Amino acid sequence: MRVRSVKSRIFVLLVPPLVALVALWAFAAATTLSDNLRQSRARTFTERVARPTDDVVAALQNERRMSLSNLGDDATIGRAGFDAQRTETDRALAAFRKATGSGAVRGATGGATRRRIAELSEALNRLRALREAVDRRTVDRAQAMDRYTAFIDLAADIYDDVPSDDRRAVRDTRLLIALSRARETLAQEDALVTGALAANRLTPAEHLRLVQLAGARRFLYDDASRALTGPHVARYQRIVGGPEFGRFQSLEDRLSRPWPRPQGRGGRPPVDIGAWRTSVEAVDWQLDGLSSSVRAAAADRARAAAFTGLLRLGLAGASGCWPSSPRSPSRYGSGAVSSGRAAACPTP
Repeated sequence: MRVRSVKSRIFVLLVPPLVALVALWAFAAATTLSDNLRQSRARTFTERVARPTDDVVAALQNERRMSLSNLGDDATIGRAGFDAQRTETDRALAAFRKATGSGAVRGATGGATRRRIAELSEALNRLRALREAVDRRTVDRAQAMDRYTAFIDLAADIYDDVPSDDRRAVRDTRLLIALSRARETLAQEDALVTGALAANRLTPAEHLRLVQLAGARRFLYDDASRALTGPHVARYQRIVGGPEFGRFQSLEDRLSRPWPRPQGRGGRPPVDIGAWRTSVEAVDWQLDGLSSSVRAAAADRARAAAFTGLLRLGLAGASGCWPSSPRSPSRYGSGAVSSGRAAACPTP
């Protein structure tokens, strides 16, 4: 009886804590694995959706500007260069369709995002008709501007689904979306002005739209800059306080102000097309560099989070302790009981 009593006591002392330990380890492992699956989906979204979409947007922006310039009879744009840009757009579109058609994308995106991807792919089937209209001059600059911009707006909608519930990842993504939309406004402004300068005529309607775009671009960048952190703040301040940005704003102001012209008719813009192109390209290059640095920092944080999660999962398997979740730090110092003392859980 005495031996049985001792065995019973040992059983009571050891089995329940061991069961609890196994349950806690399983929960910690499942949580860590879930975190890493989310990180994996985010990486898939970036590589197979976001980057190919970025390339399509950039190609369409360049083709839009060249199309408006062509409609304005810009002698500086040769047919070979125009066709080369269209080929580049076709290449970006083919890469987009191949990447987003991967089975991995289904697991990394929601139904709304997949519908937007399909809508963009379907809409871009009409790009050939728009190009023919530009070549035959059956559309004017305003119509071409609107139709190209409609394609780009569809592409921008794809980013609205942020495939993560990590707050920092969501903030990073929303900041990148804000910067992208601000830069698209600058690209619209560039296309409009380039076409008008090529035609040597800015219509009253184009002048009004220019004023609206300039105001929207300033507001969007000012709003996005409030979400910048660390070195990105200083970089943005250097851009807007630099000489290139100052020259760009000076040209923009000259175009935005009224100047003498016949009543109700367009007039000759008071800006040289070469000066405009040089200025806007310098500013756009700097702002693109800012977006790239923000994107790189966000990617580094995502990779670091994924590595930490894998390390925690490995430690959990090796030591049998409960590693703390990055989102919900554990209140427990251990999951094992031995002689009434807690075994310390190693942390990465």
